[in-house]
Amino acid sequence: MKSGFALSLRATAILLILGVSLTVLVIAETGSLYRFVTNARAKQIRDLRTLAEISAYSLESALLFDDAPAAQRSLESLRYKPSVLLAVVRDTEGRIFAQFAPTPRGRALTEAVAGLEEGTHLDRDTIVRVQPIVSNTDEIGRVTIAVDTASFQENVDRELAGSLSLIIGCILLALLLSNLLQRIITRPLRNLIATVRQIAFERNYAARVPEERNDEIGTLIAEFNKLLEELEDRDRTLAQEVARQTFELRRQNEELNYAKQQAEAANKAKSEFLANMSHEIRTPMNGVIGMSELLLDTSLTKEQKEFANTVYQSGQSLLTIVNDILDFSKIEAGKLELVTSDFDLHSLVKEVDAFYTPRLKSKEQAFVIDLPPSVPRHVIGDEARLRQVLLNLLSNGIKFTKESGGVALRLRVVGHQDRQATIRFTVVDSGIGIPEEKLERIFESFSQADSSTTRTFGGTGLGLAISKRLVEAMGGTLQVQSRQHVGSAFWFEIAFETVEQPPVAETASNRLHGVPRPHDRYGQVLLVEDNAVNRAVALKMLTRAGYDVTVAEDGQQAFKRYISDSFDIVLMDIQMPILDGVEATKRIRAWEANFGRRTPIIALTAHALKGDREKYLASGMDDYLAKPFHRDELLAVIRKCMGRPGSSMADAREIELPC
Repeated sequence: MKSGFALSLRATAILLILGVSLTVLVIAETGSLYRFVTNARAKQIRDLRTLAEISAYSLESALLFDDAPAAQRSLESLRYKPSVLLAVVRDTEGRIFAQFAPTPRGRALTEAVAGLEEGTHLDRDTIVRVQPIVSNTDEIGRVTIAVDTASFQENVDRELAGSLSLIIGCILLALLLSNLLQRIITRPLRNLIATVRQIAFERNYAARVPEERNDEIGTLIAEFNKLLEELEDRDRTLAQEVARQTFELRRQNEELNYAKQQAEAANKAKSEFLANMSHEIRTPMNGVIGMSELLLDTSLTKEQKEFANTVYQSGQSLLTIVNDILDFSKIEAGKLELVTSDFDLHSLVKEVDAFYTPRLKSKEQAFVIDLPPSVPRHVIGDEARLRQVLLNLLSNGIKFTKESGGVALRLRVVGHQDRQATIRFTVVDSGIGIPEEKLERIFESFSQADSSTTRTFGGTGLGLAISKRLVEAMGGTLQVQSRQHVGSAFWFEIAFETVEQPPVAETASNRLHGVPRPHDRYGQVLLVEDNAVNRAVALKMLTRAGYDVTVAEDGQQAFKRYISDSFDIVLMDIQMPILDGVEATKRIRAWEANFGRRTPIIALTAHALKGDREKYLASGMDDYLAKPFHRDELLAVIRKCMGRPGSSMADAREIELPC
């Protein structure tokens, strides 16, 4: 049953205003106390200043006539001021002329106030006034008076006690009013809160709040009870739905966990495969490119130089292909980055021609390059990616063409606007052709038009997939037309920005013969390399540059030779028997720590995947160079490291060596 008693929220608000009034009273009383303290302190300071001025005036004649007893009597007159702790008169030299210190505390202040400047100085329990004694505008001495603030503190304490008494009285009144509010308002609210807590902790939507009022709070309780009835119905429905969804989510999670495990296993296998393939391919490639570079640095006939340069350029092209294949996961993830620069398009086509012509002559296959003069020579683009696409398409055409057939590379300008030219590249072969229904499939990764062709012609089926992605990254589309047993034509169009002046290109031949070499710093080098070919390549490059080289074939041998001799730099391979390069570096750094010495160590490794450089630098190495490398790259990184602070060759003289 609801009672007839009702208290409106308006009446409740009036009671709340009383509480606000109490707060205002506390704030006002606090402000009043603050003003009292401030005014009392200011009065005490004014009184002390007045006392000091009067004392200075009375002491003027005593100082003028050097009458110390008179000065002492004048100071003794301050006995009627109980708060005075010390009164001291000093002449212009700072000597005490007269002094009054009735208490030990005052005597203890004598030295403390000796150096104070003119004016009033406040301490926690003391106020000191330094007043000059002046005669005819000339200062003839100073009087210093220190007073105790105990009386001031007593006044403050009394005022504070009164304020606290008033505030306590108001608090008691507020407690009385709060008790009244509890009876009138808070009891139904507490019932409501108790019910809410019961529902929150027990999930018991059958609980209800007693309805005892007719006012706004009673209305709130009634609506709350209706809400509980609806929640109780929804809770039953929700419990059934949650049970069904939980079962479904559990099943999906099991499937996702299984798929995740499969994906992680596949990703780990791919990473291991990429790492191993990178190392195994780059190691012999370093020998091919390095030896070709060294061969180009010798006296050769024109034909020999052409052959050697073809080997060198072929190695470079193969290295680019290897790098792109190893980065195929990056291409799949859409993170392929193009490196644009000025390059000679005609020279690129000639390199392709020089690469394939000897191979096709041996097979009695025709190879035609159709490069009209209208095709711009110097353009801006990604030379390496374009070379890779052309090599992929030509290699496919040659692979699937019979010995009596041929392959052609045709370039045409199909659009020109301002300084931009759109060039179509077409590769035509007279090979076995592709069935029409399988034309789209050939651009998929690891697939060919017919699985039997893999056994007949070889290949992974990855070249066209990579080429398609590269062409799309350069803004084109790779397309194909083919007739079975007649041949195929692959083409794509790319827009290049043309340049009027030829780019300054650095090839293997001009780098090794036509351009003067930079001055190289010479010194003692420890070369650590287990592969005989790579060891010979690096050894020859270094000795020709003027370095004295000591060779070690594994990490353990390198460590023994390092601690038994003095070296200016260490070139460290990573994957070696007995002791690898990382462990050898750690042992060298630990040994150096005992002797205050640090020699630069450069990692020379075929491990060139993401994260390898950071790992080697963290092990204590100073720099990193991936195989295969050029001679100039090797010499540049050596010069950089040997010029760092702490290197024994930082101030070595430079010499010019003959090419």
